[in-house]
Amino acid sequence: LQPVPKSAPQPATQPVRSAGRPGLPAISGETESSVEMCLSGFNDVVNEGAVDEDEMVEKVRKYLDEAMDVLGEDKKAAKQAFSVQLARHPWFSQSGYEVRYRPGPGIVEIALTPAGRMMAMKRKAESQWIGF
Repeated sequence: LQPVPKSAPQPATQPVRSAGRPGLPAISGETESSVEMCLSGFNDVVNEGAVDEDEMVEKVRKYLDEAMDVLGEDKKAAKQAFSVQLARHPWFSQSGYEVRYRPGPGIVEIALTPAGRMMAMKRKAESQWIGF
């Protein structure tokens, strides 16, 4: 007599995936959809444009607050995956800002890089000379 193989238990939720990119935390298909939706929304914010850099930074910060609400309070893996993918967006290298994920509070925020500070100081100095 051979033992009857036991069937593997079926998962109660969708399978966990790594958002299709290596090095990202494993997230469910539903959460991956939320991350993709938030990334698409970020593209819309950036493509909409702004009057100046300060307005754009304010729009990005406001959007990140909204994206954190969409991703949910208990979804730190989704927020981390979102922050990693968001950091690859060209706006960040062009603007001198970077994405920071704070795992303790589960917050994604942006900050000016040291190189970005230098770029901002240079722009400010150049704008002061234009009037002369």
